[in-house]
This record gives sequence, C-alpha cells and structure tokens, in this order.
Amino acid sequence: MSPQRILQIKKAVIELLESEEADNLTEAAEKIGFSKLRLYAWARVDPEWRQLVNEAQEIKADRLEAELDRMNNPVAKIFRLKKLRHEYRDTFHFDVRNVTVEKYLEELKKLGQAQAPVLLPADAQIITIEPIEIQGEKC
Repeated sequence: MSPQRILQIKKAVIELLESEEADNLTEAAEKIGFSKLRLYAWARVDPEWRQLVNEAQEIKADRLEAELDRMNNPVAKIFRLKKLRHEYRDTFHFDVRNVTVEKYLEELKKLGQAQAPVLLPADAQIITIEPIEIQGEKC
C-alpha cells in the first residue's frame, strides 16, 4: 500500500471519529471498508497515529459534553456530575499498589460501605503487590 493511500485512510478515519459517524476504530473501518485489525495495529506501533486517534475521540467527547450541558435533562446532568465530582459516583475504586486486603476493609468500614465481613477461603493468602515500572511509569 502506498504512503499516499495510507494517509488517505488515516485522514478518513480521523474525520469519522471526530464526527457522529463512528465511535471507534472498528466502526470507522466498517464505514470505509478497511481492516479494523490494521487500524488497531497501526495504533499499537505508531505513537503519532495513536495520538491522533485519541485526540479525535477527545474532540468528539468534548462536543458531546457540551451538548449535555445545554440539555435540560436531569439524568444527563447527574451523569455529568458523576464524572466531574467523585462524591457523586456510585462506585468505590481501590488503588491496588502495595496494599493489603486488611487496609481495604479498614477503608470500607470508614466509608460505611462494608455491610458484611469478607469471607476468604481457608487457603487464601494475603499478599502485598509492589509497583513495577513500565516505560518509566510506576504501575
């Protein structure tokens, strides 16, 4: 495939992602009749392409958020608040880096969300997970 053809395909995909016509690479590939596997492969190996895809999706998300803000819809506003303010969220997220189960239970009890004790199998082992470094970032 020629470099010009690759650029045409990438441009068409970015335009679809920024528009209302495609929500992801799979849908964009279907619209232009191209291999979704190739698009995802390009995103894995080409950081510039991956960045363009991410930016296109962010542009679309920004547009959708602006539309939600203009709507007089309480449900939409609730979801927007949940995104923007942690205290409105329904879930509790754990940071699993270098923490034990006991610490989680303690944290849950403080929040008043622990309704019943956690029953672990008799052979369960409690471990501490140390963070690892991937591409210069601790995970």
